[in-house]
Amino acid sequence: MAAGERKRGIGWGRAIRSGAVRPAITAACVGRLLAGLLMAALLLWSLAWGAAGVLNDRAERLVPAGADPSPARLAAARSDIRWARRLDPLSPDLRATDAALLERAAADPALPAVAADARLAHAERLHLEALALRPTGPYSAAALVRLRLKRGRPGPEPDRALALAVELGRWEPGLQRGLLATAFAAWPLLPATDRSRLAPLIEAGLRLQPEAVMDLAAGRGRWSVIAPFVAGDARLEALARRHRPAAEP
Repeated sequence: MAAGERKRGIGWGRAIRSGAVRPAITAACVGRLLAGLLMAALLLWSLAWGAAGVLNDRAERLVPAGADPSPARLAAARSDIRWARRLDPLSPDLRATDAALLERAAADPALPAVAADARLAHAERLHLEALALRPTGPYSAAALVRLRLKRGRPGPEPDRALALAVELGRWEPGLQRGLLATAFAAWPLLPATDRSRLAPLIEAGLRLQPEAVMDLAAGRGRWSVIAPFVAGDARLEALARRHRPAAEP
């Protein structure tokens, strides 16, 4: 070994014995430990997120949209969603899915009215939580508004949810139909303020899909609600002659 190398080796040995390099070694070890913990946390999170997605998919297969599932299948789907929410507690989508399942369970005709209303109240809380987690989520707002219209209770903070739902509904045909169908059904229970807030949605619906909106209004006995928006518009008046109920002037 060359003399210079021997001197450097001796110097490092003295530095280690004196503790001069220990802070640097300690900092490097702590850095590696923190990086390892972070990687482990990310791995656990990704596994939990993936498992939650699998449970959500299984729940959707148990209760497909448009189907009339049995109470047992609804209960199994809700069990999957509850486990998924434990694995992914900050997911607004899982809360929305849980709320939708509760709404479907509340529609069971064999369920006492008090129990059905309790499930709808629980679903409303879940929709509120989903909206809190995603404050600008118009679909969450629309689901909350639909449920409140169904219950005939605007709730303590209708402005933000209804404004978001109306804004999206002006451009989304499916959501537009769903909101208007519920609004027309609950119209007698709605305060004047909520009726006025729904006016832009009715106007947009008559522009985008006039015949569908006319059929919804006629089918629920709410032709008088859309009549002021039809009057004076030659195109809408021509369509109205085919869709207006016979009892309406």
